[in-house]
Amino acid sequence: MSFEAYPRPVNEEGRLAAIHASGLLFEDHVSNLDHVTALAVSLTGLPRAGVTVLDRHTQYWLSSVDAPFLDLARGQALCNEAIALGEMLVIEDLKDATGPARDVWLENNVRFYASHPISLDGVHDIGTICVFDTVPHRADARLAEQLGHLAAVASSVLQAAAAARNAHRFEEQLVREQGRRETLGQQIERLSHIGAWSLDLETRELTWSDEVFEIHGLARKRMPTLEEAITFYAAEDRGVIERAVGQAMETGQAYSFEADIVRPDGSVRRVSAAGDTEIVDGKPRRLAGIIQDLTVQRDREAALEWVLEILSHAREAFVVYDTEGRIVFWNRQAERTFGWTRDEALGASMVDLLQIDPEEHAARTERMMRSGSWSGRVVYKSRSGLNITVLAHKVLIVGKGRMKDGVLVVYQDMSEKMVLSEKMQTATRLDAIGQLTGGIAHDFNNLLTVIMGSADLLKVRLKENPAALKLVEMNRGAAERGRDLVSQLLAFARRQTLDPTATDVAALIDESRPLIERAIGEQYSLSIEMEPGLWLADVDPAKLDSALLNLCINARDACQPGIGRIVVDVRNASLDDSYVASQTDGLQGEFIVLSVSDNGSGMSPEVMRRAIEPFYSTKATEGKTGAGLGLSMTYGFVKQSGGSLQIYSEEGTGTTVRLYLPRSYEVGEEDPLQPEELRTTRPLDILLVEDDPRVQDNSVAMLEALGHRPTTVGTAIDAVRVLETRRDMFDVLFTDIVLPGGMSGFDLATTAHKRWPCLPILFCSGYTHGSLDDHALIARSKMLTKPYTLAELARALAATVVREDGAAQHETTFG
Repeated sequence: MSFEAYPRPVNEEGRLAAIHASGLLFEDHVSNLDHVTALAVSLTGLPRAGVTVLDRHTQYWLSSVDAPFLDLARGQALCNEAIALGEMLVIEDLKDATGPARDVWLENNVRFYASHPISLDGVHDIGTICVFDTVPHRADARLAEQLGHLAAVASSVLQAAAAARNAHRFEEQLVREQGRRETLGQQIERLSHIGAWSLDLETRELTWSDEVFEIHGLARKRMPTLEEAITFYAAEDRGVIERAVGQAMETGQAYSFEADIVRPDGSVRRVSAAGDTEIVDGKPRRLAGIIQDLTVQRDREAALEWVLEILSHAREAFVVYDTEGRIVFWNRQAERTFGWTRDEALGASMVDLLQIDPEEHAARTERMMRSGSWSGRVVYKSRSGLNITVLAHKVLIVGKGRMKDGVLVVYQDMSEKMVLSEKMQTATRLDAIGQLTGGIAHDFNNLLTVIMGSADLLKVRLKENPAALKLVEMNRGAAERGRDLVSQLLAFARRQTLDPTATDVAALIDESRPLIERAIGEQYSLSIEMEPGLWLADVDPAKLDSALLNLCINARDACQPGIGRIVVDVRNASLDDSYVASQTDGLQGEFIVLSVSDNGSGMSPEVMRRAIEPFYSTKATEGKTGAGLGLSMTYGFVKQSGGSLQIYSEEGTGTTVRLYLPRSYEVGEEDPLQPEELRTTRPLDILLVEDDPRVQDNSVAMLEALGHRPTTVGTAIDAVRVLETRRDMFDVLFTDIVLPGGMSGFDLATTAHKRWPCLPILFCSGYTHGSLDDHALIARSKMLTKPYTLAELARALAATVVREDGAAQHETTFG
């Protein structure tokens, strides 16, 4: 990280104007920010935090927790860099940084620094909220999310402080110029229908403002008691209110609620009430709060919601504004067309929001009033600042009941074709990039797999040679960097809100099974195989449930009715520094592997490369429907959860999609087996059948690391020839399923079982074994699923030999 001298954002002058207009530089302290900085320390776990504002030449602290120094010159302020960038800034270790700010912060014992810009108006960044520590830290997505939330809170507090200051200045101006006897608070009460009240907990004396009396429909003759005040609320709300007020009086806990008040004349007002307690010497002393009349607001919202529901599916944008030009209705298509949400648009000026020329707007309104309607093509500004060309049709609507007269405008977006054309061009460019990188990425990753697997094996063998081990580590680090570069070209970023918890995957699948069976239909078979003693997974159970359903539906769509088979397989997996690490995005540790397999049409290499791209789907060519989002959403969920998604597929054979879900450590962990514990009681002579040279070499290295003696061939035909001449020298036949030359691993096993029935057979495949045809499961054989670890390979070999030893006295047949 380096710092240029005094970097400036592109909107510097506007930013400075926003600061000075807010008046924050004239405030010695913004007290509410102390809660924000304290919350920053609590949430992030970092000991120091602060909120800054950056003027033309100086950084000022508005609030801080253990700030290392007072105000700083701008060239020495790290927050200046974040504002110049316009985004979150993270410096994991200031010792690795350069620039004028580095030495100042290091001299004050700051090593780690992270900050996020804050804004008063959503456009101009006036300062930052930052956290820092005396030791370096690694940045992560969680810290980014926390700082984003804290920046939003700090911005809200500063907005409130700026608004409060402006309100105070406005109050003083009104007092000086108009000489009014009423205070600004009384005016606000009347304008906003908000009243204030207080209760002395010692004397039980209740005090209401004038607006509270108005809301209750009472003349200000006598102040009611607390008990009398509660009786004004509807009977169904009193219990909740009595409990909330009682708890606030006893413990000091704040409360808020909405309820109905029944006036003496029988009319009902909908109100929002909130209260908080003043604590003196550790005891509640005074209860105070506000009450707001929401009746008009709720009536308007109900009417608008009713109309909104009717028009929610319209393809045109419907907007209604009143005679004062204030928007009172804004449908979903208007949100999509102009970019402003309904909540943002309601109550706003039509002219200001869409940046309409006032004179042109007045002229169109005049023509509409004369003829009853007006139509024409206009150009407005969207929220993003883009020009939106629309065909507008205006008509005067006469108000009914409480609804006032207004103008209905129906907009048809004329720029939609242009937008669609741009999206098509973008999609074409993305597709070109995918075609350019996809072909080389697969082969490059295979090369890195062998490099990393070999490096891992060398680490075990060279533990006593530090110099050689250092070279191995450098080699593996370079390979990991190469893998990361390829991953950056092909990865898709996913941002969604997750609620990870310790999830019992077995129980979740059992609960989901009826829904899955209904979703795939009776013409497809579903089997579920789960390893006993499954660990808990640290994932969002709702997202996992959705992902599982998506994968099963995809599997169904790939199969033929009547013969389609779908298998859900769940097992524990400890990923070590071996072959598996290079096949699961470099993951290491303990995971729950959830696989969904089918015996459908499979994928071509091209389809498999693009399978996780959003909106990419082959269903349309097969006469089926699909948005192409299911697999990409599953990929994003698994990646964001700290896991991985892997696809194994062969055209005409089937597909397996495997999810690696991180283990939850709420229960005790088992120690992983050490390399010296993975060896069987005796070395084995193994005939290895694998057609991929790199995978073959890697498998040989793993077998030799376990103390075995492998002999390699590339086809099933070659394996038969070797067995015919040297059968007695092999203890195990270890074969892949998909092999070239017209003879598969299944065919090899069939031949071997008939001619050499005592030869143990170990299969390896990218499929879970339940998805394979029944004839492939030989009585004495075992299935090892790719990718596998040294520990899994050792256990599979041991189980294969043990099974053979136990079955040696029993003749089996293969049908």
